[in-house]
This record gives sequence, C-alpha cells and structure tokens, in this order.
Amino acid sequence: MATENPLYPPPPYTVDNREQHQGYGFHPYYTQQPPYNQHYQHPANMHPYGQPTTVVEILVMPKDYFGLSIFTLLCCCLPVGVAALIFSYEVQSANAIGDVTRALKASNRAKVLNYVALGLGAFCWLLLSNR
Repeated sequence: MATENPLYPPPPYTVDNREQHQGYGFHPYYTQQPPYNQHYQHPANMHPYGQPTTVVEILVMPKDYFGLSIFTLLCCCLPVGVAALIFSYEVQSANAIGDVTRALKASNRAKVLNYVALGLGAFCWLLLSNR
C-alpha cells in the first residue's frame, strides 16, 4: 500500500502583489504600476538605476596667440605687436596657475590686438604698394 505523502500535492503558491507587477515601469516603492503619464522622479544626483553619477567638468585652456603675436610684432605693427605679445604671455602664465577667467580675458585682448596689428599692417602695405 502506498503511504500518503504530506507534501503531495504541493501547497498552493501565493503571489505577493509586488511580484505580480515586476514588468516594465515597476518601482519598489510603488505597490502597483504607476499610471501612464506619471513617472518616478529620481533625485538629481542619482542615476536612474540607483548609482551615483559623477560630473566631470572639462576646462579648455584658452589659446595664447603667441605665434600670431610674434608674427604681428615682426611683420605688421611693432607697438601693437608688443602689446599682443605681452597679453599672450599673460595667457600662458594664467593657464599655468589655472586661472581660467584671467586667461580668457587676456586671450581675448591678445586676439583683438593681433587682428588690429594685422589690419594696420595690411593697410600700411596697401598704402606703400600703391605709390
């Protein structure tokens, strides 16, 4: 005779309400799936999967226009070229210590002075070549 097994048939399987809704859009803090247009708002410093995000700020060092300053100094306009060379050196020294705002200001001044020197040199060349 067969002895009755107390584990057969197995007991009925009960399902937790949260386990039923583990499809797309499930979040552990919800007891059910959120309505269509409502989304869980993640904190600003958290990745959607719960991992903290790291923000890397890349600073681009401004151009120093050193080569252009030497060219304008030698070939275009000596006084404006000297001023442009001084500001391009200031850009290099500000970049060396990491002062980006001062480097940006000096870079803009060096660029403007170089373009002014190029313009003056081209203007003087045109005046002298038409004689």
